[in-house]
Amino acid sequence: MRVMTVTRVLLLLIVAMAAVLFGCGEPERHVVVFLEARTNEQVNTAIMEQFVVPIFDAVDSSKKPYKLDIYPISGNTEASRAIFSTAVRSGAMKGRDRKAARSELVRFIEERRIDQVYSDEGSELVDVLGTIRVLDGILGTKGSKGHGAYVIYVSDMVQSDGMDGYDFAGFTGGKSLEDCQGNFQREYVAGLRHVERFSQLKVLVMRVDFTTQYRMIGTATAPAPLNRSDIDDFWYDVFKNKLKSTYDLSASGDALGLVQAFLGS
Repeated sequence: MRVMTVTRVLLLLIVAMAAVLFGCGEPERHVVVFLEARTNEQVNTAIMEQFVVPIFDAVDSSKKPYKLDIYPISGNTEASRAIFSTAVRSGAMKGRDRKAARSELVRFIEERRIDQVYSDEGSELVDVLGTIRVLDGILGTKGSKGHGAYVIYVSDMVQSDGMDGYDFAGFTGGKSLEDCQGNFQREYVAGLRHVERFSQLKVLVMRVDFTTQYRMIGTATAPAPLNRSDIDDFWYDVFKNKLKSTYDLSASGDALGLVQAFLGS
């Protein structure tokens, strides 16, 4: 009996030491970024500098352990995999993890992985709606009592996925924003396997003005959508009313400060 008691104590001590050294369980804060870019490398460089690096700095500056994943918004976002993923645990390994996370960010930038996503003509298509199904899959890994996630969009939120898809701005001839509003419940919400868990999400849209981005490098592009406010209202309704997520929109401002405030850090 005494041997069993000593053995149990030793096991508890080993578990406690492992928790201190390596952290325990899933990282406390999961941040998911959906990133939209373009075929123009100069524009993408600006997106990285103005949004991606400040987002990383805001997440990494917190004292909390975290997991950070970046997904590209492409012509088939639903099938996208994370193009950047890193995690920082609590405990004695935190310093090593933070150094590794910073090194991974440097590689992500130097390898210009975002340019590879937008390297052909098909990459001009933009499927923002597909992010809903990506989030549904993420929520499916967390359990019904999970901690959810912080979701950050770096995008103009303008769906444009071809003639057979939706064209929110009316530039490419797809179905209209109004069509999507009428079909959204049937085509998207009804097919979500974990729709009740979307209330666990906190969503921040950092809206990118790509017209201004192109103008800054002296290149012409399509004008900004005339129904900008209607598009903003659509996404507010999707997240706030239909999916019951916490939702906020920012069209300008200091990215680092915005994300720090959003995370509560």
